Amino acid sequence: MSKRDSIIFIAVALMLIFGLYLAKKSAKNSYQNEIENLSKFEVEAKSLARLKSTIGDDKDKRVILSLNRIKAPSKDIKKSDSHIYLYENLSLNTLSSMLRKIQNSTLIIKKLEIKRESDNSANLRLEIGK
Repeated sequence: MSKRDSIIFIAVALMLIFGLYLAKKSAKNSYQNEIENLSKFEVEAKSLARLKSTIGDDKDKRVILSLNRIKAPSKDIKKSDSHIYLYENLSLNTLSSMLRKIQNSTLIIKKLEIKRESDNSANLRLEIGK
């Protein structure tokens, strides 16, 4: 081999090593992104599974989700035979629309308590049987 062939061989080898280094770095970044996406997906799946186990029946689930769209409960307590939702500081309009939703639903209501906090707000305690 001549000196020129040796220089070309070394240059090609360095370019090949550099190309492999870039490919490895790109694959590592792609792998890390996929791990992050998988962990986000896992968290979402666990929260959806928790929500599914919390709310059993489809009709009940729709009613509870519509209540949560109006206002999210301040406390959500799960008992063996019932589920308790506590809503605090509800305005009169919010309270009336929530009561309308509850009244028109097929929920098995064990207990419904309304406590007036002030002239414009109230607290609601809803206990639903399973």
